[in-house]
Amino acid sequence: MGSFYNNNKVGKQAEKAVRVWLEGKGWKVIDASNHRFFQQSGVDFVAERKSTTYLLEVKSDPHPPKCVFLEYISNDEKGSPGWLETTSADRIFYYFRNYNRAVIFDPTNARDIITQWEYPAACAETTINGKVIYRSWGYIVPVDDLEILQELQLPIPKNCQKKSTLHKKGDLFETLFHSIK
Repeated sequence: MGSFYNNNKVGKQAEKAVRVWLEGKGWKVIDASNHRFFQQSGVDFVAERKSTTYLLEVKSDPHPPKCVFLEYISNDEKGSPGWLETTSADRIFYYFRNYNRAVIFDPTNARDIITQWEYPAACAETTINGKVIYRSWGYIVPVDDLEILQELQLPIPKNCQKKSTLHKKGDLFETLFHSIK
């Protein structure tokens, strides 16, 4: 997963890319990511247009847009459930940041999918100053297995154009993501 501080920075960049896209489509976007209630509810944005309102969660991933990481344990040291279990969002914007692509799906559908099929589990380590502080666990699920509501190209904000080095070649994620065609 990488450095705690870098992960937060990358997450904010992904949120910016999604926000720019939404606003370009005429949505009024309210950043809820710093509001305690919405943080605990796993919601980054409230998006409104006409008479429609959605609660949105943004996830960022450096891997090719073949699979998503559906996190079921957020912090194994604390036993915290992952975003798949805790989010109150209506929609997940899963942003493949190095590929300028995103998929939008309903988290309820994703929860249903993992109860119907067996998927490989993987962990991602989060570090501070090179020391592992916790691991997150999730299922590696092919995008094709999800009920995708929309697939889109996102413009990459200027501060998002640098390639991520969060995962090194040969790590577990790399192996799993590239093994699923």
